[in-house]
Amino acid sequence: MNRAVAIAASLAVPALAAFIFGIGHRPSDSEPGVGDAERAREISPLESASLTSEPNEPTGSPRTGSGGSLDESAARSAMRSRYTDAEDARDRITREVEESYSLLLKHLGLSSREQDAVRALLIEMQIAAVRAGYEGGPTLDEQERSSKLADVIGDTKVQQFLALERDIAKYWEAATIGSVLGRDGVPLTDTQRDGLVKMLVDFRDYSTAPPSDLDRDSIEFVEFEVAQRNEYERHVVELAPSVLSSRQVTSLFELYQYQSEWRAAEIERQKQLRIQNPTLGLPLFVPAWKER
Repeated sequence: MNRAVAIAASLAVPALAAFIFGIGHRPSDSEPGVGDAERAREISPLESASLTSEPNEPTGSPRTGSGGSLDESAARSAMRSRYTDAEDARDRITREVEESYSLLLKHLGLSSREQDAVRALLIEMQIAAVRAGYEGGPTLDEQERSSKLADVIGDTKVQQFLALERDIAKYWEAATIGSVLGRDGVPLTDTQRDGLVKMLVDFRDYSTAPPSDLDRDSIEFVEFEVAQRNEYERHVVELAPSVLSSRQVTSLFELYQYQSEWRAAEIERQKQLRIQNPTLGLPLFVPAWKER
């Protein structure tokens, strides 16, 4: 019986996973208790942005309790269930590339034409990576990816790009915060957006490693990871007044409070599902992010 806990997918640099947790299992409509919450935010931009995953472990795929990846067919099935519609996958990846990379490409000093070309290339490579994940096709390694990017912006810019990309989770988070603040009527200025990225990049990592005896296939492990995320967000709110106005800080606090309450509700839901269905071996996931 497989019981799975999936956490953040690695991007080019695994350390990014400390900040955004990805969901490793998408429940099917036939599973008990499945509702809108499970489908609200089932894969983070970091998961779909991963281009350097190991071929036998598609990004964000479930893992067994023993720490090894599920068999290849199960992993492909999980990936396929996330992207059943090709156009939906393209739309989603396009949106996530725009959100995550637009400011990074601006900081790189690329021309508008170069930015458009890099975004288009990233989208195509990410779609190919998702397709390879469930069809078993070849995947780009890090060197091949860099070479394709160099064809567009040159070797020097590629090295600068890769250095900035180590902080892609922070760029994504800044873009997401900016979108929410804009909807709340307190949009970021360009200066504030730059300052927010710098604040997040410079932020000290307060996270700690889970206890060695903590079962990674347990509710306790999910609770530990969520507590880490909540603590991170608390410190971000404490730092935010150095960049944001008081109204913007209030909006950011409300955003993080909403996420915290949703994560707590998701943990409780998973607890109840396992209690009600003790023989099914229902997989666990670390709640990531729900659109507000």
